[in-house]
Amino acid sequence: MKFISEKPMWAGFALFFSMYYVLGANPDILREIGVPVSAALLGTFLAIIVGNFSGAFFTKTGLMIAPAIGISIFVKNFVLNSDHVIDWRHAMVACVIAGLAVAVTSFFTDWRDQIVKDLPESVKKGAKAGIGALLVKEGFDIFKKAEESFHLEPRGAGMAVAIGVVFLVLFFLIRRSIENNSRSALSALQFIMHLEFVFVVVLMSSYLWLFQPDYISALPETSQVSILWLEPIVRTSWHINFNVCMLILLFAATVWFIVISDIPGTPSEVLPEKLEDVATDGTETAPKGYQSARDKAVKLGYRNDGVFASLAPLFGTTPTIYYAENQILKSFGQTGEYSSAVGYWAASLFALVFIVLVIGQFSGHQIPIDRYLSPVAVTPILIFIGLYIISVSFFDIPSAAAAPSTRNPEYYFPTAVSVILTSRIGLEYTLPLSILSFWLVRSAGEKYGPSFIWISIGSGVSLIIFGALFVFGS
Repeated sequence: MKFISEKPMWAGFALFFSMYYVLGANPDILREIGVPVSAALLGTFLAIIVGNFSGAFFTKTGLMIAPAIGISIFVKNFVLNSDHVIDWRHAMVACVIAGLAVAVTSFFTDWRDQIVKDLPESVKKGAKAGIGALLVKEGFDIFKKAEESFHLEPRGAGMAVAIGVVFLVLFFLIRRSIENNSRSALSALQFIMHLEFVFVVVLMSSYLWLFQPDYISALPETSQVSILWLEPIVRTSWHINFNVCMLILLFAATVWFIVISDIPGTPSEVLPEKLEDVATDGTETAPKGYQSARDKAVKLGYRNDGVFASLAPLFGTTPTIYYAENQILKSFGQTGEYSSAVGYWAASLFALVFIVLVIGQFSGHQIPIDRYLSPVAVTPILIFIGLYIISVSFFDIPSAAAAPSTRNPEYYFPTAVSVILTSRIGLEYTLPLSILSFWLVRSAGEKYGPSFIWISIGSGVSLIIFGALFVFGS
């Protein structure tokens, strides 16, 4: 059976462990603006589990969606910088509006697919690299916050994080070497190498549990789950006036734009174009008509994401996007592994963790799973994934049509802008600035599609609006 064949299982495990950090990091980010951690965790679980079972069923691929860490950081920064004009509940309303707009866009237009096709290669690289830089910064921010809040011993804990990142790099390089040079390597060894992320999480969590007990005992109750709208804090008074409405609409429009222009892990970017690249039935040669199957997967994938982008904020988390970790699927053999079995495996593993949490919560015998959701324990994964995405952005070979322009240093200018600025000033500024930098240094060989003109105009308007907010405040 395809579901229990080795390659989909390895790919599913790799996606699960590479995305495991979202369970600890996403609620922790939203907690800073007042979102109940238990509700954010439940929303994160539901979006990942239900969204990816649904996605695997309809698209027949294993590409994963989840609440967007980048948007969660944007939500946090927007609320904190609004001078108390809006709070997290206003932000969730904006995310619901944005999610509905994403759903409408996904069902009734082909904009999301067309945007990926029309963006210049250098701007695509910038979009990927910016997300990578954001993950790296968030990893360091989580660690710094833990040091300050829970009195971690900087030298010992910092060394543990550093060792965790080094182990991940070594695991990854060894696995790549095995895959590229030793087709006859033992299956058990290959499987172990694909568990690189869980080894680091277990080691980091065990270290903190044994040597930093004060930190572990001070963790928020991340192992509790609750429904957002049953939380008493939601029913306390919160005000709506003209300024708040305008900020909510601006907020929603920005989140919508960020989601539909997201590049790294989307079906349009990750799924292969050529018939011979991959087979849908697990065989070596792709069946006739695969191209139409790919187009169908892209369309249904965006629609599935649109549905859960609108539902996720109702449960206390941010809209879903296709995660950049989907790029990891390209590393599974020369052709990659994109089957629905991958999605079923990954979603099942997230469901298993959720079941363990719920059993522990309602049985009265709390299972210490929160040790393994520790934000610091997943910090090495955040940093490693961020570095991996940045490296892919700079060193992946672009399409043949764009290859000549890569000899020019200015080709990488939008990528450099994204890496340097995303972690400093946020997504709302960086994407427009990356697009502006493209027009300033565009190489003669750079290609772009017609919708990129409208994206550029929209980015310019967005830059002016957010620049005014930056100067004059909310």
